[in-house]
Amino acid sequence: MKRRFPVGCGMELPRCAFCLIALQASFPASFQQTWSSWQPESIQALKGSCVVIPCMFTYPGPRRTSREFSVNWYLYRFNRYPEAYNSKIPVQGAFQGRTALSGDLGNSTCSLKINNVADGDADVYYTWIDPDKNSFRFYDTTTRVTVTETPEDLSLSYPEIMSEGESVTLNCSAQHTCPANPPSLTWDWTGIKASIHHEDFSGGSWRTVTSMTYSPSSEDHERSLQCSVTYPNGQQLQRKITLHIKYSPKDTVASLVGSGELAEGDAVSMTCFSRANPEETTYSWYQGLQKILIPDQTQKTIRVRNLKRDSGPYYCKVQNELGTGESPPLVLNVQYKPVILPELKCTLWGGTMTCHCIAEGHPPPAVEWHFPSWNDTERGRLNTSSSSSGSVVTSIVSGRAEEPLNISCAAFNSQGVTRKHVTHFTKADTDKNGNGLSHPPVEDSTLLGSSNQWQIFSGVLGGALLVLLLLGIVFYRIYQKRRQLKPEINDSPAKEKRRTLNTEDMKNTRVYYSQCKKKDLPKVYMNSSKQSAYSDEMEDVTSDYENFTVTQTVSEELYCNL
Repeated sequence: MKRRFPVGCGMELPRCAFCLIALQASFPASFQQTWSSWQPESIQALKGSCVVIPCMFTYPGPRRTSREFSVNWYLYRFNRYPEAYNSKIPVQGAFQGRTALSGDLGNSTCSLKINNVADGDADVYYTWIDPDKNSFRFYDTTTRVTVTETPEDLSLSYPEIMSEGESVTLNCSAQHTCPANPPSLTWDWTGIKASIHHEDFSGGSWRTVTSMTYSPSSEDHERSLQCSVTYPNGQQLQRKITLHIKYSPKDTVASLVGSGELAEGDAVSMTCFSRANPEETTYSWYQGLQKILIPDQTQKTIRVRNLKRDSGPYYCKVQNELGTGESPPLVLNVQYKPVILPELKCTLWGGTMTCHCIAEGHPPPAVEWHFPSWNDTERGRLNTSSSSSGSVVTSIVSGRAEEPLNISCAAFNSQGVTRKHVTHFTKADTDKNGNGLSHPPVEDSTLLGSSNQWQIFSGVLGGALLVLLLLGIVFYRIYQKRRQLKPEINDSPAKEKRRTLNTEDMKNTRVYYSQCKKKDLPKVYMNSSKQSAYSDEMEDVTSDYENFTVTQTVSEELYCNL
């Protein structure tokens, strides 16, 4: 058959056809003097689905509407020409009711659609525009249709390597030949929001694409993702991909290698597990609450020797090119022999003894008291009680005792036994009958140094208080004397006048007193000798009164009172 397209178009026939149509729309009708048509050379249809045979044409003369055209589709034969479609009358035979025109003749589109494709539809097809009056050789351009029962495979496009947190776009597409009824596409992950669009793929083929935006997560590493397609004939296809996601270390944990009980002095191996992609590149180990780096330990598994009861906690860190992961603390359950704490002591009070023993160990120890010098009867009168808090056990024993005894406390567990003698006794004072006094106990020689220090402190404090008291008395006496010497400022002017006379009057005035009128005095009975002496004394006093001279006015009453 002869082709009416320029030599060299080859596989570019669809593009050439579009060029011709564009030229037709761009130039005046005088330049459009020829007929031409374009159809793909071949197309594959899916059985049970539909197929569209693309067709385009050009024509001479002025632009025409779709109603001004008539079109037929034929099967190519040498001696007769069966119709697959007729725009004027319905066709008969195998194509009855299954074919229709797809497109607008006014836009130079003459595509044929065949529904419910059957095996018998595999043939060679061509179109004819205005077959009643157009002698153009349309049969020189034909399309061979093949029918298949298997659709083409799905196509998936996605990054082969993804990084956690960096969004990517994943596409799933299906190729088909029925743009009017395209297949449906779905992803098998729930909650995914995807978009669907349709594309022209190549001559006689279309493509339906579903796209989703995905934020990679470490949880999805090596997880499968499936895209499914359902065609109009109900046929389905699926395709799976496995996601490869890079992420920093996750779920890092340090654990012991092996099992069994640990005791002081043992050696233990520890390993570090983590989930990462790419796999871990470096390890580091730390010890203690301060997370001190353990030198020269850069392997996934390390060995620690000579364990102590306070060994740990231990931590490990894992690092790859994307980040670092740190484990929670690994606390070691190290068992150790009991230790009796220094608080071991006994108190004697009024003939009663009370002893305390505090022991620590892992597992928690049992505590026993030993009284070698007591018989079974005396031991039976003792009262013992104990309490525990974690690995610490406190035991208290009490009973009658007159003096410090040979007492020891023993603590034991699966790791061994520890024994300690009581060397610290506290004694309470007793009266002459041996009964305890009510004041607090005074410790024995072990507390003598403390008692002497207290006595020295008490003496210094008492001396300081005595000095303060004496100083207070001295200052008080000085204050009282100064107060007596201070003149009265509240006396009335009359009293002040009587107390002070004019100096000149005092110089010129002289007052003589004889004898003051005496008041009755109580009788005094004396013997003759005493009376004589008393008479002499009174005469002396009278003589003094008679010769007494004053330079100050004094009332008679005042003088008599004297």
